Amino acid sequence: MQGGGSPDLRSADDALLALGRTGEPDAMNNFTHQVVLADCAAPRRDHFRLRHQVFCQEYRFEPPEQHPEGLERDAHDTQSVHFLVGPPDPASRVATPWVGAMRLVRPAPLALPMKGVLCPDGVAAGGLDGRHRSILEVSRLLLRPEARGGRSPVMIYLLCRAAWAYAMQHGFEELYFMVTPALARFVRGQGLPLQVFAPPVDHRGVRLPCRVSTTDLGAGLRVWRGRLPGPVPATPYLSYAEHVARPEAAGFLGAGESWAVRMA
Repeated sequence: MQGGGSPDLRSADDALLALGRTGEPDAMNNFTHQVVLADCAAPRRDHFRLRHQVFCQEYRFEPPEQHPEGLERDAHDTQSVHFLVGPPDPASRVATPWVGAMRLVRPAPLALPMKGVLCPDGVAAGGLDGRHRSILEVSRLLLRPEARGGRSPVMIYLLCRAAWAYAMQHGFEELYFMVTPALARFVRGQGLPLQVFAPPVDHRGVRLPCRVSTTDLGAGLRVWRGRLPGPVPATPYLSYAEHVARPEAAGFLGAGESWAVRMA
């Protein structure tokens, strides 16, 4: 399902470049993690299992007994795309499993999850209307405990970049988030211009309803990339088949290099 927006053509070109379509030869992997689209049954089960470990077992946001298979999922997963982040070489996951996850919820057929939190009376707020087809909600973003701390800025950057690239590819004009105040401060400090569009709500703790245009998110990510040490994959995300078949072919961007610079 695609959104109804018409993104800026220059930003769309940037998105194609960020997806590795530059015509340049692939470089050897020098980066430590890659985002993968969970576009078939096996990685989706890994995604749901990771959510269960973090949201049910660690934080107790969801009752574990309601997910006896050890897979945390809900009605919105049928209208979502799912992502994982882990080592670029699939063979290394024997010792190092997936370390992060995220889903992007499309705006139909069900209303976005955050609408039920912000608008329990059914009145739309901040563009949260089921008829608005050009928005996505970033949801279930998580990192395993061992991926937090020093590496977490890179992991969060990679997941945000994957969300941006997917939105650009499919014509979604805005992304919505429900984030903690600490996470909002962090990503704003890295250059992402999140806009708080409604009062804080108590939802698994204090959460800020935020949104950002896809174009502005891309610009903020370029600022953030310039602050990250070391290389990152040139491709914001791979399909699972690409990840399994071609782990050596993703290429990388060096420290301080952006995909916009690489185009020149």
